[in-house]
Order: sequence, then C-alpha cells, then structure tokens
Amino acid sequence: MMSERHLIRVVIVDDHFMVRDGLKLFVDLTPGMECVGVAGNGDDAIRVCRETEPDIVLMDLLMPGRDGIAATEALHDELPQVRVVALTSFADLDLIQRALRAGATGY
Repeated sequence: MMSERHLIRVVIVDDHFMVRDGLKLFVDLTPGMECVGVAGNGDDAIRVCRETEPDIVLMDLLMPGRDGIAATEALHDELPQVRVVALTSFADLDLIQRALRAGATGY
C-alpha cells in the first residue's frame, strides 16, 4: 500500500493580481505544494485561512485596508498552526521586524 504524500497547502495574499496569479502558478507547479486560496487584502486573507486551513500563508505586508502585519497578528492569534511568510519588495528593516513581532515565521 502506497502512503499518500501530504501536500503543503498555501494561501497567497497580495493586493496586486499579477503577483497573486504569478505566485499561484509557481506554487501549483511546485511538486508537493498546492495553492488552496488567494486573497487581495488582510480581511479576505483571514476569511480564506479560516475556510481552507493552510499550512503556509505568503503574505504581502503593504495592502489597503487591513495590512499584512495586522492580518499576520490576527492569524497568529486565531490559527497559530498556520505559518506566515512575509512578502515585501521594500528593504525596510522596521517593516520586517514588525511582521516578525506580529507572528511571521520568515520573510
């Protein structure tokens, strides 16, 4: 009997649809991973994570509405088993430190 391999379940959160679509394609083409949801802001990220219970969230930090840092903190409190990896195109040490303090496990 062959054992089933666990796929790493990923949610992608970014307010830029091209970034979301590109990351989704990359994740879906990576063996052992599957994208189980996408969101364009922090509030939608929390909703999608409640519905899909991912292993990992790739979280943009700067988004309109609830930003990635606030969403990371909420996810860390509500779904502590979910690991958040912060995404940013800015070399802003303060922003990265804030994300890590909010519960991100990497960036």
